[in-house]
Amino acid sequence: MSTALSLFDLAREVTQSHERAPAGQITVIPVIVDSLHAARPVLRALSDVLEGRFLDTSPADTHAGMPDLDEPVAGTEDPVRQEAVRATLQTDEGRRIALVDAPGGLLDATLENPSVGVEPSPGDRTITAIARAAVHRDLDHYEFVIISYRSGVLDLPFRKAAWNLMVDQFDSMPSGTLRTLVVVVEAAIDIDLHCQSGKGFRFAIERDRLLRRQGRNNLLSAVSQIVSHEPPIVFFLGAGFSASSHMPVGNAVRDGAIRRLLGTLDEESLPSVELAARFHDWLAEKPGWLAPSEQSMPRDAFAAGLTLERVLDAERRLYHDLPTLSSRRSTIVLSEAQAPRSLHLPASFSETLDGSSSSK
Repeated sequence: MSTALSLFDLAREVTQSHERAPAGQITVIPVIVDSLHAARPVLRALSDVLEGRFLDTSPADTHAGMPDLDEPVAGTEDPVRQEAVRATLQTDEGRRIALVDAPGGLLDATLENPSVGVEPSPGDRTITAIARAAVHRDLDHYEFVIISYRSGVLDLPFRKAAWNLMVDQFDSMPSGTLRTLVVVVEAAIDIDLHCQSGKGFRFAIERDRLLRRQGRNNLLSAVSQIVSHEPPIVFFLGAGFSASSHMPVGNAVRDGAIRRLLGTLDEESLPSVELAARFHDWLAEKPGWLAPSEQSMPRDAFAAGLTLERVLDAERRLYHDLPTLSSRRSTIVLSEAQAPRSLHLPASFSETLDGSSSSK
């Protein structure tokens, strides 16, 4: 699927969500894109079709009829929204957004403790533009508003603060007019930041694909369907589960095992392909350690197809207790991983897991 088709599908999904959005509160639709430049024409058209407002924080992209967010704006008189911006857009290092009155009845956002330099840094300019968009009076006058910004220019504390302002503070905030706020962020998907339970992105455009993230109701429905089957229940969890849970992923464990076998634990910068090639050479020096099918295999082909299981087979020849698995077992069991903590399981299912039910 092309980026253009994915963006049109995104527009359709957002339109349908807006039509279902209840009145009296803000429904936030967080969207991640890998290119705001590509998404901007569709976002602008979507705003026009739904008779909404597009607040684009990107510099030098202000078009006729679009507010200049580098200047003071017509600000909201809603004290709740103003306080949400003040309280959220700050960092532990003492950098914070202040809202100040400007001439002509306008409202401005300034950054306390800005970056050193004569001109504002791209990150400082962006966070103040986000603040001005967040307190803009247009959010009081339109049912549909889009706010877009580039996350990559922000430092990590403000990157988190800007995201939390939109998905945590603004979502479900009472509003007499605004029903849907679409927050479009140009960023790579960050598991910790963008995939929180109940606060993650709804849609994402990644490598020409439209990703749709299901909500809590879908999770509960899926769990109910699972527990309706007769036990035993066997879960097959792939890399998406382990990576988002900060559990060891197969390739990383494989590379660690190779480093242990070769005594190269201090060479962390070696790429996986180089480690696999060195592992092949190490095996080739030992009579009988390469399988017959591997002896005629080109070195590059062996490295490209190397699995964790193959490395563990060699490790077992030297260490019967398999230190790679022994060292990882406690890590997996004791991991304070977000994804498992975020699973919502019915009480009956929890009883089955802890053995207190006779249907185990």
